[in-house]
Amino acid sequence: MGFLSPAMLAGLVAVGVPILIHLLNKFRVRSTDWGAMKLLLDSVKQDERKVKLDDLILLLLRCAVVVAAVIAFAHPVLKGSANGGEASGPVAAVVLLDNSASMGQTGGALSRFEQAKQEIREWLDALHPRSEVAMILASDSPVPLVAEPIDDAVLLRKALDEAPLSDKGSGLMDSLGMAVDALAATKDRPKEIRIYTDGQRPLLPDPEALRRLAREHPEILIRPILVGAAPAANLGIVSLEASGGIPSPGRLLRIHAKVLNAGPGEAVNVPLEFSLDDGTPAGSLVIPRIAAGSTAEGVIAFSFPAEGPHALTALLPADALLADNQRSLAVEVARRKDVVVVNAGSVTGGFVAKAIAPVAVEEAAKFFLAPLPAEMDELPGLLAQQELPFAVVLCEPQEIPAATADLLDRYLAKGGNLIVFPGAGWQGGDGLLPAALSAPIGEGTPGVTWQGRGLTHPVTRLWNDAANGNLGSVVLMKHFPLDLRAGEALVTLSDGKPGVAIGHRGAGSVVLFAAPLQAEWTNLAIHPAFVPFFQRLLGELDRGAQGGLNLRPGEVFRKILKPEESGKNFTLHLPGQGGERSGGQLAASTEGTVLRCEDTWPLGIYRASVEGEPVAVFTVGLDPEESRLEQIPAADLAEWTTVPREAIAEPVQSRTVVLKDFLPLLLWILVGLALVECGMAYRVTMAR
Repeated sequence: MGFLSPAMLAGLVAVGVPILIHLLNKFRVRSTDWGAMKLLLDSVKQDERKVKLDDLILLLLRCAVVVAAVIAFAHPVLKGSANGGEASGPVAAVVLLDNSASMGQTGGALSRFEQAKQEIREWLDALHPRSEVAMILASDSPVPLVAEPIDDAVLLRKALDEAPLSDKGSGLMDSLGMAVDALAATKDRPKEIRIYTDGQRPLLPDPEALRRLAREHPEILIRPILVGAAPAANLGIVSLEASGGIPSPGRLLRIHAKVLNAGPGEAVNVPLEFSLDDGTPAGSLVIPRIAAGSTAEGVIAFSFPAEGPHALTALLPADALLADNQRSLAVEVARRKDVVVVNAGSVTGGFVAKAIAPVAVEEAAKFFLAPLPAEMDELPGLLAQQELPFAVVLCEPQEIPAATADLLDRYLAKGGNLIVFPGAGWQGGDGLLPAALSAPIGEGTPGVTWQGRGLTHPVTRLWNDAANGNLGSVVLMKHFPLDLRAGEALVTLSDGKPGVAIGHRGAGSVVLFAAPLQAEWTNLAIHPAFVPFFQRLLGELDRGAQGGLNLRPGEVFRKILKPEESGKNFTLHLPGQGGERSGGQLAASTEGTVLRCEDTWPLGIYRASVEGEPVAVFTVGLDPEESRLEQIPAADLAEWTTVPREAIAEPVQSRTVVLKDFLPLLLWILVGLALVECGMAYRVTMAR
């Protein structure tokens, strides 16, 4: 037992006030003898005892009113510790309801999400009526349903009933931070955070962060509640990618579909169906075997029938988790892309131009890539045009002038691509490149070679298959050592140094070769792999530019349109039967006219159109980690959320909380005493 305002108990001295008034009233009595009074003496003596009893009762009632008022103002409560478990009285709680995509898995009639809702309803029904509860939808992007703890049962149940399952990824720590903030103002009752989740491992990538939060807030009981039994077997498409060159009408691309087997047993003969745009069948394949807990890749050759934005969809048979059985890939198919070749008259420029369009002269006009010869002083004019080239290749430059470097930087910011074969007299001093170049080495010494096997980059992994040749036979007799500073090695040399470096700048990419294509430097230009390597490199740069077409839930879609589109209204066509919604008005910026969409829910294919004309297609795909349904063991969750006594540095008083509040009862007693006192005083006064 204790008081929230013990200083108010000093008011008990006021009990003396009615006693003092009672005593003073006795001294005001004056006695006067007169003859007739003697006749009433016997009657007065009979009533004297009753009068004294009434006065005493009235005095005690008035003292009791004062005492009750003082104790009520002192606010008496029953205190206890919140660390020992649940209190039977009112609590302040925050419910974290996991609404990530994995909660959609079914093991019976209800999904994990609906099971969690049912358990929360049962808990709310059993809760003390004066408890206060807040609710948060927990995922990698938490959303508060009821931001602050309230005792409105109707509103809480309505918010729970309307809570939606999402396509978001799993995540807990941001939600826990919101829950702690919501409980910060509560001082007079036990606090707890209840986490209703399927316990999927990606939910908590850093257990130590949870331990730290529990230690920092020992007054809050963190209670994880695992929903559902062990996860069911699940197959999920975790990635869908294109490889090869640049997508163009009628040109075959390799489509790679990676499937995860999250079940306990091996999956065999897994079928995949493909469809294009509006559901037109586009082929199928079967993955023969996927080991438990592993991924396997299926590859299909596919060509898009026409230029423009398209979407290819892969589909698995239905299983326990539907959200990962389908994934789409958005692709911008171009009829033709321009590649500016600066210093095309050099040895390197000649080889590059032929690798860009490896066709007969009479066929070049129909080819999907067009090499545009230019000199360095012509490049600023080309970069100032409204239609920017897909890529710029600098062949054997000695340096990049500062003014041109600034223009190239702006070009890269808009999504352009730059490829550099440095010249023999390279002076350096340019900050655009992903690596710094040292003085050339190798002349008069045995050359180094490109890496031949164990290739991991999408451009080079084709050559892991010996049937496609061997990149290890590319020799550099002389080269510039590359010191990576902002990128990665696309090709590694036999001495472990980068042979080709690639990095990103703005929305574009920069590729740097360690040598020009001159015979005294390297045999790359005459190697059988050079043309397919360069075509695959351009395809990779194109996929980098198209990377913004395939998003995860919640990511922002953004595309630069032509300046004349500014001020027009655009419409967004939602996936499936979602209909369409207005996207607003296109706004001009320094980069051009920007089409922007932030509300990327749900999963599927989105189509944007400006005044009825299609301008973009993009997709939203599930976080691959959501397909991994393995649960965190309940014992681990309990351990991570339990605070050892020795880990709590604060005194015990700081952890005590209110288990029962006596103020309402005292207020009713005070009102009752006051009414009785008034009635008693009236009766005594009238009787006298």
